[in-house]
Amino acid sequence: MKLNYDKAQLEAVVDKVAERTMNMDMTWDWPCGVAYYGITEAYEATGNKKYLDMVKERVDELISLGLPDFTVNNCAMGHVLLTLYKETGDETYKKIIDDKLDYLTNHALRFGDHVLQHTVSANNDFPEQCWADTMFMAAFFMLRAGVMFERPELVEDALNQWYWHIQYLQNERTGLWRTILDDPESYEEVSASAGIAAAMVLKGNPLHIKYINKAITGILENISEDGKVMNVSGGTAVMKDREGYRSISKRWIQGWGQGMALAFFGTVLNYEKFTGDGAL
Repeated sequence: MKLNYDKAQLEAVVDKVAERTMNMDMTWDWPCGVAYYGITEAYEATGNKKYLDMVKERVDELISLGLPDFTVNNCAMGHVLLTLYKETGDETYKKIIDDKLDYLTNHALRFGDHVLQHTVSANNDFPEQCWADTMFMAAFFMLRAGVMFERPELVEDALNQWYWHIQYLQNERTGLWRTILDDPESYEEVSASAGIAAAMVLKGNPLHIKYINKAITGILENISEDGKVMNVSGGTAVMKDREGYRSISKRWIQGWGQGMALAFFGTVLNYEKFTGDGAL
């Protein structure tokens, strides 16, 4: 089996979503970090330098305005900085990368087993709570930086985060990561679906292809004419009950929805690099 998609159609959708994403008003925080990670993944997949240029212009503007205090959440902006540094060699980006890594390594709140506590502000937001979000915002950033700069201590720390977050958060009976995945009345959510499907592409298991193909169709059906990724959850903190999750709005455009859709489409367009197989 092969992935079933039209390359030209997918590239046109990527362009539309990328343009819409860059028209959003976002600050130096995690929604922007996820969104711009998606833009850089679109650049990696297509080679279209327009994506790199427009994200560079916006990031440079945000840097000139001054950066906020670091949190686990806003370390998500490190991903776009890694790509910009790799492509330009500009030491401005390297300095901010190093500062974020120093914060995560030496200053960010941690608890038992050296696990990063999830933080969204300069306050002690969620005492001794680990969130799956931290895996992207911080651990994946540390892993990428550790590989790029040949710093094995960062790789080791990142892998430690993965290990302990799995121990704390995974349901051992099903192996599923939850919001309310077992609730048939919960709405289908596009950003998480894009992230899960992207992981399936990267895994390369042929048994997943039928699910990836369903995701391609489903996510394409949720892209508006102006490039908005629709049906994206407004974000989930730890809610009190089932209704708390089910009532979160999916009406508005969200940076993480834009970014995860772009990341998924990028992995699909790169599929033949992973497996040698292209589209039907």
